[in-house]
Amino acid sequence: MVTDLKAVTSKPVRYVVDSHYHYDHAHGNQVFMRDAQVIGHDNTRRRMLGNVLEQFTYLRSVQQVPTQVEALKERIAKETDPQQKAALERQVANSLAYLEQVKETVVTPPSLTFDKTMTLFRGAARFGSCISAADTPTPMSSFICRRSGSSARAT
Repeated sequence: MVTDLKAVTSKPVRYVVDSHYHYDHAHGNQVFMRDAQVIGHDNTRRRMLGNVLEQFTYLRSVQQVPTQVEALKERIAKETDPQQKAALERQVANSLAYLEQVKETVVTPPSLTFDKTMTLFRGAARFGSCISAADTPTPMSSFICRRSGSSARAT
């Protein structure tokens, strides 16, 4: 991800927002913690302080990969179209790379949290706000983050 970001901008990442605690939304924070402020809901931090690497959604994402790779290899063996075969081989390579990358996961909870809303300022200028869009008993929350007239929703 860091390499991809550098292809888009030379500016440093200063803020990372975890929309919720699931692995596909919050794992990787450790890459940014030295230079960026990682922001998340109070519940996101609380859940990430637990054992999120043993939760069903994470385990399922990792445990199903070897079976998927074997199925892809079977398809590759039968495939006659060179373009389709190459696409399947890329899927195998990506899946195996994923299995290696998850070994590097260090669960790193947000270092700055909020309950309902948070406004970010740089000097006197307001440059962003986060609003909890979910008021539920579950510890998962979504945010609406806005910056200078633009808005994006992260879930």
